[in-house]
Amino acid sequence: MNNTDEIEFSRVRKLVSHYAVSPEAKDKILIQPLATKLVKATALLDETAEMVWILNHGLHIPFISSDALTPILNKVKKGFILNPAELEQVADFIRVTRLLVRFFNKQRNTTPIIASYCDTLTILDTLESEIYNAIERGQVSDNADKDLAKLRQRSNKLSTNIQNTLQKYLQSKKYQTMLQDYQIIQKDNHYTLPIKASFKHTFGGSIIDHSNNGNTVFIEPTKIVHLTQEKATVENQIYLIESQILGDLSAKIYQELSQLEANLNIIIDLDCILARAKYSQSINGKRPLLNEQNQLQLNEMRHPLLSNPVPLSLNLDSSKRGLIITGPNAGGKTVTLKTAGLAIAMAEFGLFLPSSGICSIPVMTAIYTSIGDHQDLDNSLSTFSAEMKQMSYIVQHATKYSLILLDELGSGTDPNEGAALAIALLQTLQLKGSLILAT
Repeated sequence: MNNTDEIEFSRVRKLVSHYAVSPEAKDKILIQPLATKLVKATALLDETAEMVWILNHGLHIPFISSDALTPILNKVKKGFILNPAELEQVADFIRVTRLLVRFFNKQRNTTPIIASYCDTLTILDTLESEIYNAIERGQVSDNADKDLAKLRQRSNKLSTNIQNTLQKYLQSKKYQTMLQDYQIIQKDNHYTLPIKASFKHTFGGSIIDHSNNGNTVFIEPTKIVHLTQEKATVENQIYLIESQILGDLSAKIYQELSQLEANLNIIIDLDCILARAKYSQSINGKRPLLNEQNQLQLNEMRHPLLSNPVPLSLNLDSSKRGLIITGPNAGGKTVTLKTAGLAIAMAEFGLFLPSSGICSIPVMTAIYTSIGDHQDLDNSLSTFSAEMKQMSYIVQHATKYSLILLDELGSGTDPNEGAALAIALLQTLQLKGSLILAT
């Protein structure tokens, strides 16, 4: 368990997520657990270090767009046919996969860990080519089918003929008195003219619609009926060809679905690493040293969420497992607790620390906090009762590798009783070997 809400690590997560490119990576950053084992936490920092090196050398990493690919793959999984824009997005993703492999192969000597991620990516260049050859600028390409270009040309020519014919009606003196308005109005794929109701039997054509007040009827002239019918036939032929092409491409994506999903998961991981590196770079962070000896050494560590914070330096080790801080209100006691907690949480998340010197951070299996007012109105618990309930939980679950942050312990009751209780609790936690910071 890592209770990082009270030290506001969720705000750090959100800041990191803003640096991710894909929505999937943003979501993963918000829920990714802290690494509570030395090997895992070290691996996360190694990944971040390699990506920071890339950023510091001004190298451009090819990456996916900011649109989510998961909904598109889910549509394919359910048997839906993708539209041209969605197909292009899949092709773009495959292209980026290929470019990422090429990029990190060139950087393999300096970024071996990230390069190893790319070793498991599958390049689907055949599918990429098929999509790009058939889809162009958000629509099925003329080159996707031998008849498609001719049919589209025929449709455009028919549209021009329809417009020219209708314009002749609008310009003819014969129909001037019959027209309610001088414009062409499309009604359910019918090209109509607004005719005064009194001329509906005089003007030749089919009545398609009426105005609300009944003064105007929308008539499709007889001269264009055969043109609109032919255009509808051509449009239907175009639709069938396009649907066949879109269906075939969607089916090919379905066949490669497992590979695409595996590639996406890897690229999401790379996106998360990149976000951690960008955030670490933005705070001018330094890589911490990790240890399993409960040594917490901060060298002018700045609180990452405050502007112009006072740097914090402290040193706790096996000979000094606890630190009790006293001082006036608004003197920075609580900020000190949160800064220490954030240092450990950030390191276990794979982030560099905003410090002037290298910090030594213990890998903790859990972070327990009692900070702020714990009054629980839903369960009719006073501040003191709620605090004691929380302390009971901490005492039961704390171990040697737990970080305990306690703010104004026992202050919610009689000062003498509260002080005695606080001493007893601190002694109990000290005997468990936990790392304790209290105010």
